[in-house]
Amino acid sequence: RAEASSLRQLASLQEELMLTPEQRNDAYGIIYANQMKQAEGSSDVSSMIEQFTSQSGITVDPALKGMISAIANKGLEQMATGEQLDGEGMKGLAENALNSSIDEQVELLRPVLTEGQLGLYRSQLEGQFSNLEHLIPGRRNGE
Repeated sequence: RAEASSLRQLASLQEELMLTPEQRNDAYGIIYANQMKQAEGSSDVSSMIEQFTSQSGITVDPALKGMISAIANKGLEQMATGEQLDGEGMKGLAENALNSSIDEQVELLRPVLTEGQLGLYRSQLEGQFSNLEHLIPGRRNGE
């Protein structure tokens, strides 16, 4: 699974950023090592996402799975401390998790990509995940 996921992510990067052969090889090594690390430290939420997507035949971008998992895990951590999560609190939590995940993904490939490619990669990740805002509950009517 880590290899297939790494190859999908690499194909997406190649298409979006026009990697050189050296960049492609180096990026694959980094992405694969990260996928293996995530698989070893897989949370229950990540496992549920993986199980749901594989059973339903849905292919979800590995970065998106990581984002959803990060949001859910942070929410669960806060709930475990007894903290209530209202719509505004959940929105802030999700925004922090998204920004943190984007930063992590960009920094992961910093040794391989040029500054221009890093900027483009960041903007593509931000655009890809901006759609998640619609899934995050917000405050309504002064609640």
